[in-house]
Amino acid sequence: MDYKHNVILVIDDNINNIKVVVDSLTSHRFEIAIAKNGTIGIS
Repeated sequence: MDYKHNVILVIDDNINNIKVVVDSLTSHRFEIAIAKNGTIGIS
C-alpha cells in the first residue's frame, strides 16, 4: 500500500505524546501534521 499521500493529523498538547506517535507513524512512512490543540487541528 502506498502511504505517501496519506496525512495523519496528530492533536495533543503534550509534546512527549506527540513525539511517541510521530516516531511510530513516520517509521511507517506516513506524512504527519501536528496541532497543539483541537481548535488549531480543525482550522
